[in-house]
Amino acid sequence: MNPDGTVDKRAWFQDAKPELIKRNPLLNLPFVIDLETGKLVTQTVACMSFLADRLGLMGSCAATTYQLLCEAQDLRNAAVQAFYGRQHYAPYTSKTIPKEYKKFEAWLELHQKPFLNGETPTAPDFHLWEMLDQNERFSVEIKAPSFLADFPNLKKYYSSVRALPELKGYFNGPLYQYSCNNPHAKFPLPSLQGQANK
Repeated sequence: MNPDGTVDKRAWFQDAKPELIKRNPLLNLPFVIDLETGKLVTQTVACMSFLADRLGLMGSCAATTYQLLCEAQDLRNAAVQAFYGRQHYAPYTSKTIPKEYKKFEAWLELHQKPFLNGETPTAPDFHLWEMLDQNERFSVEIKAPSFLADFPNLKKYYSSVRALPELKGYFNGPLYQYSCNNPHAKFPLPSLQGQANK
């Protein structure tokens, strides 16, 4: 990002990507580089799965973890269209969010566990929670009620993950203050970061 807040996409497309793509022809954002092996992994779900495996966050059933990651990615893909696309955000807020939240609400009701995959956080919790948080920040920006209001299990889950003592340093530190989207996104405005509905 330039000092005036504008973005020079050449930093990615001309400077970084041409060299990195030689290591992995599938290269896109996001990507992870394993500093021990030099392996470069790309695509959101693949990156999260790779990190989960390395950090012991896959849970007891890989298939369950993958399906939850993919479901959270469905929500993310819809958000990308709303935050970066040309269409109005109304279909996302009125149709997509309730439809996706209903699935996770039912999942939490069915399994009666504090986290998506059991008693402790696993990779899908970070993926879903980040999307819930983006949407809460978004609701502040458009002056709408919390999107979690009609989903008590999901609302409790959102608050529980936010309150994890292991994440306190992150939430109180500078990284959480960054915009959750690139500067050229329509939403949310960086000035509203950290003002999500509680």
